[in-house]
Amino acid sequence: MDVLSDVITALRTGTPRSAHVTWHGQWHQHYPEVPGAIGFHVILDGTCQLQSPTQLTLSTGDILFLPHSPAHTLAALTPEQSLPPAAYLAPPSTTAPQATFSNTAPGSQAPAPPETTDPSLANPITTLGRPMFTPPETTGASLFAPAPPQLASANSGRTTKSPPLPKPLPTHIRATTPGTGPITTITLCGAYELTPTQTHPLLPTLPPAIHLPAHTQSPELTAARTLLAHELTTPTQGTTALIPALLDTLLLYLLRATLTATTTPGWSAALRDPATTAALQAIHQNPAHPWTVAKLAAEAGLSRAPFARRFTTLVGQPPLTYLTWWRMTTAARLLRTGTDPLTSIAARVGYTSEFAFATAFKRAFGTPPGRYRRG
Repeated sequence: MDVLSDVITALRTGTPRSAHVTWHGQWHQHYPEVPGAIGFHVILDGTCQLQSPTQLTLSTGDILFLPHSPAHTLAALTPEQSLPPAAYLAPPSTTAPQATFSNTAPGSQAPAPPETTDPSLANPITTLGRPMFTPPETTGASLFAPAPPQLASANSGRTTKSPPLPKPLPTHIRATTPGTGPITTITLCGAYELTPTQTHPLLPTLPPAIHLPAHTQSPELTAARTLLAHELTTPTQGTTALIPALLDTLLLYLLRATLTATTTPGWSAALRDPATTAALQAIHQNPAHPWTVAKLAAEAGLSRAPFARRFTTLVGQPPLTYLTWWRMTTAARLLRTGTDPLTSIAARVGYTSEFAFATAFKRAFGTPPGRYRRG
């Protein structure tokens, strides 16, 4: 399996979420930071403004990709506003607006939107507050639009009243925000909710927020977002199974576009480097093999010391540290998706001793493998 496919495999250990939201009037929504999650907003129709932590205009077809799910604020764009769009994947050395993301503490008051002379943005008409879900290791965090009074679940196609208490909502929803005024924006949000320990190390090396204007997107990326929107708006037989697969597809195309356009050091450079890629492929294809730095260097066609320096510089971890991380990530997926005994899973990730495997797993996840499987 190639490295990008394994990134998606790692994401599957989390919970996929998606929401098709129709916004009315001068809406305004703040999304707190969700550590360990990866998400995106697609503007299906209309326009809106990213107000914080930087400012840019999003138009029909644009995608805002958030590899770290940082705190951010979206709002309706008034007729008087006309912000220049940010440069696509602009490196820090350019003059494009650069994000400085805040880390809002759980339960604390969300930061106020940027100062503006437009009273409709300083005092938005529609401010929704209840989070769509709370991740298991964070509190008060939300990746999506909060729940409006009426929801249509993509799992059932029926409209039901939301409960009075903030209980978790369906993982895939179609929603219309309350309020008066015409429809100003229709958005499609998607994400995987992960614990930070499950996040693939590729993701932290990516820019915190990536703007993909519609005209820069590949036909495949456009088709993927169109299919996902269709399944959310017109659910039918098979929709429940299809939506997570489409989320996988869309996120994979987003990662491809990002890695292709990014020229800074890190994972994008690692995947362009034949020697490092050869070692990564060897680890991913056979995590049970008794790899040593020397053996991985041989796969890369380099001597031991130059390979170790090169791998650590590009990947951000020493070779054997990354090997252990991938073994534990693979084990976590096998525990949650299968029924194989612990001895069998330990052997599949390179451990001849169940005790040694359990010790390594608890060190990585903070809980024994048996309890992790039951949880």
